[in-house]
Amino acid sequence: MTKLKKKKSKKRTKKQLSILDLNVEESFEYLCQAAKAEGHYSLKLDDYRFGLSEDLLAKTELLSKLGSKVNVDLSNSESNDWTRIVDLYSNPDIESAFDALAILTVIAQDPASCPQKRVIDLLQNIYQSQASEDAELMLNDPVTHQLLYGELPITLGLRFPMLQESDELVHDGRQLLANGMQELLDGDGLPHGNYVNQSGMLLAIWTRALKLCDLANTECFDIDAQTQYEYFVRQMLRLVRRDGTLVFSEDEVDLKKLMASALSCYHDDDDKALAGVVFPKAKSEKRKKTSLNSLPEASTNSEWGELTVMQTEWLPKSPKLSVHYGQRKIQAELSSAGVLLNGEIQNQIFLDEKVVTATTDWEVVCWHSDQDGDFLELECELENGAKWQKHFLLARSELFLLTADVLMNTGAKQVRLESTWPMAADVGFGVAHETNELFLTRKAKTAAGLIPIALPEWKTERTDSRVSLSGSQLEFVMVGTGDNLYCPMFFDLDPKRCRKQLTWRQLTVAEKLEILPQSDAVGYRIHVGNQQWLVYRSLVEPESRTVFGQNFSVEFYVGTFESDGTSSEIISVD
Repeated sequence: MTKLKKKKSKKRTKKQLSILDLNVEESFEYLCQAAKAEGHYSLKLDDYRFGLSEDLLAKTELLSKLGSKVNVDLSNSESNDWTRIVDLYSNPDIESAFDALAILTVIAQDPASCPQKRVIDLLQNIYQSQASEDAELMLNDPVTHQLLYGELPITLGLRFPMLQESDELVHDGRQLLANGMQELLDGDGLPHGNYVNQSGMLLAIWTRALKLCDLANTECFDIDAQTQYEYFVRQMLRLVRRDGTLVFSEDEVDLKKLMASALSCYHDDDDKALAGVVFPKAKSEKRKKTSLNSLPEASTNSEWGELTVMQTEWLPKSPKLSVHYGQRKIQAELSSAGVLLNGEIQNQIFLDEKVVTATTDWEVVCWHSDQDGDFLELECELENGAKWQKHFLLARSELFLLTADVLMNTGAKQVRLESTWPMAADVGFGVAHETNELFLTRKAKTAAGLIPIALPEWKTERTDSRVSLSGSQLEFVMVGTGDNLYCPMFFDLDPKRCRKQLTWRQLTVAEKLEILPQSDAVGYRIHVGNQQWLVYRSLVEPESRTVFGQNFSVEFYVGTFESDGTSSEIISVD
């Protein structure tokens, strides 16, 4: 990755004014004169709106007032525009931080048009507060932290280079931004799952700082921080949907312009090619066709960030599953040509009708990614010592998602799992008349099929388990007897295939010619159109077992049936 070439140095006023001496009338007059003479390292005003939702933009009064020209009147020292930032650092909040950034932008254009005392108070407040950085704010509200202790001092130092403290301000601000990347990213540029919803605004802050430093002909980041920034831009291409909004989000903030701005801050042909695939241009625009085989791996998992992104490929309409497994919760988003399911997967577990909860955090026990697909398995412990596993398998060429909950060593006679997963707002559903499969629809067209492979195919067969689409929720209830329970759901993500004739069966699992109970091992056959798959899961210590003519000695297996009756492996876990 190659940095942009720096522009030729601009002549800068000799530093002879201290920010602490601005109370002297002559000093303030000199500040005003030097600001006009020095010139401004101005960004486009749209840069300050990148990553902001309409709701947040409405709350940041000054940013909402800034139009194509800086025409905000700050002459009234008692106006709300000023009073909102009186306690900027003592009671920090994101709205006031953005307003302070907007005010600083206005002041840099014409300090004399603003109340002298207010201008001095703000500049000195920014400078003096850098020595008492609130480290806890970094983890609780990273956007506000990076604004207050990173972007604001950099902006102040670069736009008022006549100040003696300008180099110090820029140095401290750059260091705080670099620290932010170190604390919030996993080393490969992926943010912690807790901060995905703020990653657009973080990218905007770091991008503005880079662009402002470039205009001022100075370095913004050291090599390590610059590398993390560039990695972060690439990871953001994983975290955006085809419409430019962030995964897991419910707002409609389109980040495509921000991503284009970030990519312009450095030279990397691979990232630009990748962006061209993720955000394809209009058909009328000529573009060089990119080979998908030349692109980086489409999927990633960060145990530190408690975040996984699975994609069949980089194309924006391709199936994608994003999972955040922090704070003993599972937040997941499934998309295929648009978001289908998105939100926290709520679970309730009953052992002999008594509710039990998790007592440990989710831990990754298996992550595997290859040309066949991506597999993530998580595990935690329940309060009675039982194990609860949850796995996700996204098959690349086969275009399906297999999810399942596994409850083991429960010590119960009856095990019951109730699970719900919110549907996207624009997604509808269809129900088969005689069988238990369901369909997700968008604009009256089938988008995906849902096959509850642990349930009987026909509704006439009696069972205490069920699957349904109620309101905006996918609901799944599974009931079993014995010490262990496997609760799978098969999502057919090929919209052309999932409306074809289908069937599924639970298979007999045998060990040493004896049929095993379902609490020991289970097997399933799924048949859709002309394609068939085999799923096998051992719930006790793996042994040599036979399922549908296939022999397994593994814990978990999923494969495709070939025309000769053999099974071709997609995933096998020992």
